[in-house]
Amino acid sequence: MLLLGLTLNGCGDFCGNEVSQTIVSPTGEMKAVVFMRNCGATTGFNTQVSLLPATAQLPNRGGNMLSLDDEIPLQVEWENDAEIRVTRLSGTRIFRREESVLGVRIIYQD
Repeated sequence: MLLLGLTLNGCGDFCGNEVSQTIVSPTGEMKAVVFMRNCGATTGFNTQVSLLPATAQLPNRGGNMLSLDDEIPLQVEWENDAEIRVTRLSGTRIFRREESVLGVRIIYQD
């Protein structure tokens, strides 16, 4: 389990993030960044999501909100500045699934 955690969240120079979409909150203060994380040939791509202040850069580490096995076409939309909805999670292995990040409540649907 420790190896899996290191693989998904931190492998240093071996890992990279490729942003697939950025969804800005209604007031423009926050953003949700959906990205693919790859840590080399021995691991597959995985879909991750981070919530960040709108002006922040995506760090080269795993998502702080959601981490899923494989490439998953998520639908992410802000309900308001305090809530965000993520859909299309069915049929995938979930490594990380937070209920709130940076004061934003996260609603998950299949």
